[in-house]
Amino acid sequence: MSESKQTWGKQNIVKLIPVVIFIGLSLFLHIYRISEVPRGIYIDEMAMAYDSWSLGNFGVERHLSSWPLYLNNCGGGQSVLYCYLDMPLLMIMGITPVAIRIPSIIFSMLACICGYRLIKRQLGYRAGVIYLALFTLFPYFTMAGRIGLDCNLMLGLSVLMLDVLHKAILSKKRSLYVWTGVIAGVTLYSYALSYLILPMFFVLAIAMLLWMRRIRIMDIVALLLPVVILGTPLLIVQIINLFDLPELKLGVITFTKQIDYRAGEVGFGHIWENVHGLYRCIFKTDISEFSNFKGYSNLYPVSVPFLALGAVLSIVKFVKNLIRRRFDISDFVTVYVGCVVAIALLLDGILTYRINSIFFGLAYMIVFAMEWLITTLKKWGIGICGLAAIAYIIYFGSFSNYYFNVYPDDIYPQRLFGENPVPALEYVHSLGDDIGNRRIFLGGINEAYLHYLAYTQTSPYDYDLEKNGNIGTDELVFYAPTPYDIHSNYVMYLPDEEEKAGLSELGFECTQMGPFYIYINY
Repeated sequence: MSESKQTWGKQNIVKLIPVVIFIGLSLFLHIYRISEVPRGIYIDEMAMAYDSWSLGNFGVERHLSSWPLYLNNCGGGQSVLYCYLDMPLLMIMGITPVAIRIPSIIFSMLACICGYRLIKRQLGYRAGVIYLALFTLFPYFTMAGRIGLDCNLMLGLSVLMLDVLHKAILSKKRSLYVWTGVIAGVTLYSYALSYLILPMFFVLAIAMLLWMRRIRIMDIVALLLPVVILGTPLLIVQIINLFDLPELKLGVITFTKQIDYRAGEVGFGHIWENVHGLYRCIFKTDISEFSNFKGYSNLYPVSVPFLALGAVLSIVKFVKNLIRRRFDISDFVTVYVGCVVAIALLLDGILTYRINSIFFGLAYMIVFAMEWLITTLKKWGIGICGLAAIAYIIYFGSFSNYYFNVYPDDIYPQRLFGENPVPALEYVHSLGDDIGNRRIFLGGINEAYLHYLAYTQTSPYDYDLEKNGNIGTDELVFYAPTPYDIHSNYVMYLPDEEEKAGLSELGFECTQMGPFYIYINY
């Protein structure tokens, strides 16, 4: 082997070291204590998991719809991609936090690796490594990758889509345009907001490529045909719900009629309040306790000036390239961010997970700003970015300690989270016929019936959801109304002091099993 080839090989190995370190550290942050943090299982996680398990075992979800194209969830709907991806894991591992959250980990790491590939290809190796470092250090990417929400798949898929689109444009390979379309079509099944974001993005992207003379008509056909084919079933679902038509079944596939169709959540009446909401979700906190924490935000406060600079640079570059008809994938990232922002401003309330696919674009802009500072200001730019790196590391150390060691107990119970009630219920039944056969009220868990059905692996055919709803049966009621019934038993999930006092005053004796307080009136 020649000396030049040996040197080239050593240089590549050296360059690979930080890439492997950051990807490995990011993966570790995604899987470390995944069954314990977040503590409990979020309502949408459990709803998806039970539907997925039911489909895998019985071919129907809990509303008895066979192989739906959209889940009803608790009425407002839920995209199906996560449900179908998680099915084999739930069949093998059972309904556990680990099995529920593995797809989220995989698709978050997809955003990590594909984002690095795209940025390295466009801005260079150093910029790619900076992105990997920020992906590892930023709270958002860790937190979003550790909870099994259907919408969070959109982040990884959108980055993969941009990566493949970039390669398609550079290589002029029509097959890559087809794959871009396939990925976009699959993304439509990850989150309903993609129905609005992706069409807007593709209209603008194709118009730009035509203006730049970088795409041919047959390339456009290759790109859009898979999107149309994969998206048409979902379009039929929207037509059924928009015009209040009967639910449609073709063979075993259900074109879902939603219980509570939420098209009214999008409109022009929320723009001004959503401007503040968008800032809050990115740099402060929202009402979702698992999404971001006070003092850290999703990107850390130190990112504000870099993001502002990166946004300005991106917009200026976009305008210049458009005038000069010059292609740059950075412009398409800018357009994608703009599409997410435009749709977010129309929503009836912004939550962090609703705008999840914006965060790659924001990270890209921060990297772009840092790379510009280093290239333009030389030593001063290196110094500024070095100071920022120190601040990021300090923030990361504090955040990691809080998230993994403090947060599980600091915010507990979390709103809309629950845990396994079955051991507590079994304890009550073990107390003998006189006590164990009394009616049980299970209180404190939102949509407690989902946790019960999932952990007892009850067939959806055995629980009459249409009759019982989320209330329960004569023997087991899934909430605990007042006044309390002294002839019943109560299993309360982390009751507050008022609930404890109310039951104790009636003569109930309390036995605690983990987070469940069991009240028996002997």
